[in-house]
Amino acid sequence: MTRRWPRISVLVLLATAGAATVAVALDPKKAVSQYQLDAWTNQDGLPQGSVLDVFQDSRGFLWLATQEGIARFDGLRFQTFNGRQLGLQANVFNSFAEDHDGAIWAGSEGGVARMMNTGEVLGVLTVEDGLSSNNVRTLTVDSQGVLWIGTSQGLHRFAGGQLETWTVADGLPGPTVWCIAEEGDGLWVGTSHGLVLFQKPAPLQQSPLLEQRRLTGNGIHSILVERGHLWVGAEDGLYRMEGGQFTLEALAGVAIYSLTRDRDGNLWAGTRGKGLYRLYGQEVEAVPYRAQHASGIVRDLYEDPEGHLWIGTGDDGLWRLRDSAIKVFGLPEGLAHEKAYTVFEDRAETLWIGTFGGGAHRVSEIDGQPRIERFSADNGLPSDHVWSFAEDQSGNLWIGTYGGGVSQRRPDGSLRTLSTADGLSNNYIRAILEDTRGDLWIGTRSGLHRLRGGNPNEIIVYTDGDEGSLLNDSVYTLLESQDGKLHVGTYDGVATYSDDKDNGDTGSFTFLTTADGLSHQQVYALYEDMDRYLWIGTAWGLNRFQPQTGELRTFTSRDGLFDNLVYTILEDDAGNFWLSCNRGIYRVSRNQLNALAEGRISRVKSTIFGTSDGMRNREANGGSRPAGWKRRDGRLVFPTLSGAVLIDPGGLNEVPPAPPVVVEATEVDGHHQSSPNLLTIPPESKRVVFRFAAPSFIAPEKVRYRYRLANYEEDWVDAGGNRTAVYTHMIPGRYRFQVSARHDGGEWGATAELPMIWQPRFYETRWFFALALGLVAATLFGAHHLRVQQIMQRKAELRRHAEEAIAQIKILEGLLPICLSCKKIRDKQGDWSQLETYIDTHSEASFSHGLCPDCTQNFMQDHQLKARQKPG
Repeated sequence: MTRRWPRISVLVLLATAGAATVAVALDPKKAVSQYQLDAWTNQDGLPQGSVLDVFQDSRGFLWLATQEGIARFDGLRFQTFNGRQLGLQANVFNSFAEDHDGAIWAGSEGGVARMMNTGEVLGVLTVEDGLSSNNVRTLTVDSQGVLWIGTSQGLHRFAGGQLETWTVADGLPGPTVWCIAEEGDGLWVGTSHGLVLFQKPAPLQQSPLLEQRRLTGNGIHSILVERGHLWVGAEDGLYRMEGGQFTLEALAGVAIYSLTRDRDGNLWAGTRGKGLYRLYGQEVEAVPYRAQHASGIVRDLYEDPEGHLWIGTGDDGLWRLRDSAIKVFGLPEGLAHEKAYTVFEDRAETLWIGTFGGGAHRVSEIDGQPRIERFSADNGLPSDHVWSFAEDQSGNLWIGTYGGGVSQRRPDGSLRTLSTADGLSNNYIRAILEDTRGDLWIGTRSGLHRLRGGNPNEIIVYTDGDEGSLLNDSVYTLLESQDGKLHVGTYDGVATYSDDKDNGDTGSFTFLTTADGLSHQQVYALYEDMDRYLWIGTAWGLNRFQPQTGELRTFTSRDGLFDNLVYTILEDDAGNFWLSCNRGIYRVSRNQLNALAEGRISRVKSTIFGTSDGMRNREANGGSRPAGWKRRDGRLVFPTLSGAVLIDPGGLNEVPPAPPVVVEATEVDGHHQSSPNLLTIPPESKRVVFRFAAPSFIAPEKVRYRYRLANYEEDWVDAGGNRTAVYTHMIPGRYRFQVSARHDGGEWGATAELPMIWQPRFYETRWFFALALGLVAATLFGAHHLRVQQIMQRKAELRRHAEEAIAQIKILEGLLPICLSCKKIRDKQGDWSQLETYIDTHSEASFSHGLCPDCTQNFMQDHQLKARQKPG
């Protein structure tokens, strides 16, 4: 039956995950117990503990199907979705697939949902659209982009909006389709009653069913296609089909739920009730379960591009197996007690581990697999609490114990023990050392002992009660320097012993204590470098001492050390110091420490290693010797509370490659936006939030981000581990949000971009600006025109006033008759009047009176004459 289903809009990805990564695969030479096992449960964000399918999309996110919805995981955070959010009437999900458009298909017991990577629903398929059942068990998108759907009642092919169905009536061996696997032009389908091979695409009007095959167990839960053969996980074991014949290969009688082959050739099988198995060559090895993970159900397996094996369990959450440069030897590998207190490598390159309660253990590796042999009180040791090791020139192994003295294990395996009964001052042995003269030195809680020539019958004791001897007789560690001096780390500084003569029994001690500037009185570790600096690890700080000059320099966490406690100091082949403490193991460059001491830099950088790097317990042990050892092959060994850890410094991946980053969500004023290609911001918006992520499962907590808004800011914003960017009250315009990621200390990866348009308000648009500009221009023109008119009117008015003024002016013109004697003027009426009167009448002129120079002279002469003529 076919039924048309409406086409759905496609999801265009914001960024691709095309960056190459360097994977750390699962070394088949390791014991499976030595892989690191990480787990996530509902307490970490999973909707529920049953993980029925693990799927990784093209952008790097993991999708997890559970019985209470689905979760998308980026390495740090789970984002969950339930059936109702996806438009389905069920919360139990079983399978995922991704189509060629980047959309995610999720199969549940309520049908199939198609959604964007963000969880936005694009459509659903249910029985109403033609599914034989809403109980969807498996989904697969083949190489041609066709979606295949297996339900509890049949198989479906969905392409071009068409849904085709095959059931038992059409030749399907069983009603329930559990798994689908593509092989060339064929498609293997595992059902509840056997296998069937389909042809894809089948010719029109012809059944695509090619052949049916049944196995003894009938139920087929998993299929793995490999070149030339087929692996089939059935109800009754693991089968291999080659040349058309099936052979039961392994795990007879065990229901196989999931299969995968990793890049290193390990075949992994998840079972019902029996846990996880690794098959390599002819070996079948079970992965040991932790006490809290005891259901034994493994529903799905997936290896990611970074080399991690992801495990969906029946009710114990999500697991991950991963390899690392750190190998652990603990209880699962054969130690009798998990608390390792001391480690040592003998001349035969055999590793010894001393435990607090389990005795001494000799560790050998055959093809990478650990082989552990135990020596305890049952074998003659005086105590199962082992604190120290040493080897003498004769090949005798000396084993110091807590409370039982020291035992000499000869090459033939026989033992001889020294205790207080033989002259030791104390049976608690913390340190043992044979010097270049062949003398054996034994440090205890109550003094230092010297066996001349290693002879147990010649014991010299040095304690703080002897004049010129130790300041404190609690001995932690011993070191012979290149000049033949013995340095003793005690509870009260460093005591250095020098013989007075080459073969004499007498000598003297010199001391370096807190009074001389030592950072702390308790000295746990001593190391001499190639430049003959003496490095001293204490309960508070690391010290560098130059014996020739007496120069002492102290380093603490203020200078960049990860921790102030130093239990041991090892130097790798690259010149790095490895220091252990209660919070882990850390590495710091010796050159950096010297540069800091010389004032050339202000701080050193510490690289920390802990449980996230493969240690089962980050707490290292110290206070006895050796608390760490450098093996001949360059690997380093440290004792911890959960076994001894073996670190290969050269195999450490310094900085993982940059993970691809994606813009996973945007919000405008608190509302989610669905704009995968272009983000359009409404005019009145005030706040835009970008959320981004770089899915990575190699130290995701160390991923760092930077971002910027191109066309707005030139410099990148260093966001650290923050995965959110916020912009407010932006100027309208076109921008590009850019973000990239890197692992801490690494290079920045490819940049993801999201174009953005912040729309302007109406008064910020071009048309409004043009209109406003036109209005301004018109206003200016009108104002100018009005002003011109006013000026013209003013000119006309002035002209009129001038004309009126001129019209009022009375002008004297024509021939005026004037008397020759009195100078009167005759007017038109024939009347004679004074000149002033005539002008005043016939003009606008006015008179002011004065004397001209001639008249002034005449006037003065007349005045003087009159004055002379006046009598007396």
